[in-house]
Amino acid sequence: MPQPRPAFTVFGIPVRFDLWFAFGLFIFYSLSGGGQRGLYTVVAIAVFVVFHEFGHAFAAKAFGVPSEVRLSFLGGWTSFPGTTLSRWQRNVISFAGPGTELVLGVVGLAVVRAFVDPSTSMAAAERYIDLHGAIGWAGVMLAVLNLMPIWPLDGGHLMSSLVERIAGPSGRIAFLQFSVVVSGVIVALSFSGGEGSLRSFSSRQQSEALTAPLLGAVWHYVLAAPALAMSALFIAVFTGLESWRALQVARIGGGIAAPTPQDAQASRTLDRALAIRAAERQGWETGVPGAFPRGAGPSPWLQAHLAGRSGADASRMSAILDGLAGRDDSWEIDRLDRPEVGQLLAFVGPTAGLAPRAVAARVVHGTVDDLIAAAMASYQAGWRPDAFYVVAEGLAHRGLLDDAMVWLTSAVERGPDPRRLAMSPEFRPLHARSDFQRLLGVAERAVPNGR
Repeated sequence: MPQPRPAFTVFGIPVRFDLWFAFGLFIFYSLSGGGQRGLYTVVAIAVFVVFHEFGHAFAAKAFGVPSEVRLSFLGGWTSFPGTTLSRWQRNVISFAGPGTELVLGVVGLAVVRAFVDPSTSMAAAERYIDLHGAIGWAGVMLAVLNLMPIWPLDGGHLMSSLVERIAGPSGRIAFLQFSVVVSGVIVALSFSGGEGSLRSFSSRQQSEALTAPLLGAVWHYVLAAPALAMSALFIAVFTGLESWRALQVARIGGGIAAPTPQDAQASRTLDRALAIRAAERQGWETGVPGAFPRGAGPSPWLQAHLAGRSGADASRMSAILDGLAGRDDSWEIDRLDRPEVGQLLAFVGPTAGLAPRAVAARVVHGTVDDLIAAAMASYQAGWRPDAFYVVAEGLAHRGLLDDAMVWLTSAVERGPDPRRLAMSPEFRPLHARSDFQRLLGVAERAVPNGR
């Protein structure tokens, strides 16, 4: 399924939008009362949503990863491959969106105050109130709302990263449970009628912002944002559903489990793999591999790379890379996304090129066509259904999320693997999609124990 062409591209960042975005703006126009106030509100929302997403996108671009902006119902999102990013880089990207929105919101309020004098006429006063309110709501309040520590808001991503760093996967699960509970409390509050005082408080803060000094006005909008969030039913429903979905993925992908007799062996296996990767990493970074555990050694990728640096010809490097075709668990490469691996693919022979470890390198290197051709040839040679998962991972890595879902659906039909769906870093951009969640449910039901 080919991707629709982007509406436009800014500094290499494609921007796509659908008619649901326009429908969402119409809803905000109606809720704002229409007329001049409604028009200012939808323009402000559209502008600040775009700048918010470009804040994410340009931060990702600064770290050298491709990104794509999508505008859809009631907002937008930025997709990018997170597998090559460190935790702090992902946190910077998460903060960059609302941070950009907040800064531009303050600038917008200053511009309105400088160029619109409400004392000159009734029309000027109405223009000032409507413009100031629209920018304060879309630029400041929505930015602050996005920084609230509830999943899947940007603040929720930051908080999830923090607790996961402190407490590991169990901390992330606890945070998602917290988000579900908080969202449920807000929903219950809305149905009980207790949100009225919060809405009144938010309205009062927005009114006082009109006459306060600039920094005081910003503070009033900051105070109004959490109260608005806690009194808005649709926000709580959205955060509750998304938190629940993420919680199911987290539980499948390595949540809290009771100890089993196999844990000790699994721990030893993991320690061995980590030691192999550490020795491998040293080889890539210094040219001299570290100390490998007994029975382990450098990967064919590293051997070919070092041979090439020593002046080996193409045939020698190709012979080394033939080792990719062996069923050998004595080596692990620490990072398949190394640029040198992409260059070495040119020396991989036709037989070794069908090996799963060679095809896996094309998830992050080369063209989509090369990835699909290699994976399907490997599939015909008996490697299935992993070939379909690998193609889906490669498409998701490149931001082709719709295409990735098509291949992922085929993969689940041939061999459901809920753990791979939940654990693969390449599939993280898909986690918030409803069709991915449905597919994950299909895989869970087909393999009740999560494989």
